[in-house]
Amino acid sequence: MPGLFEGFGWRDVQRGQEAIDGKELRYSDQTGEDWAGHAIADVLGLDSSTDRRRVRKIIEAWIASGALEKIPKKLPNGKTCPILEVGKWACA
Repeated sequence: MPGLFEGFGWRDVQRGQEAIDGKELRYSDQTGEDWAGHAIADVLGLDSSTDRRRVRKIIEAWIASGALEKIPKKLPNGKTCPILEVGKWACA
């Protein structure tokens, strides 16, 4: 089993940030096509279905590092759901 970040570097964090920037994609992987993990998996060359657990762990690590932020968003129906936004941009 590869390590969580095996084969990935700071540029991959930046590419993940670019993939979700301004799109208001959802934090939860239970939200279908609106899940931010689909966009992140795509730029990392992962499969968001078969690598779902790894993608969720990468998202959590990026939130913990400040690269991503989980922000509450009010929906038209009055409910709130968390979305992901770029936190501190990754750079070399």
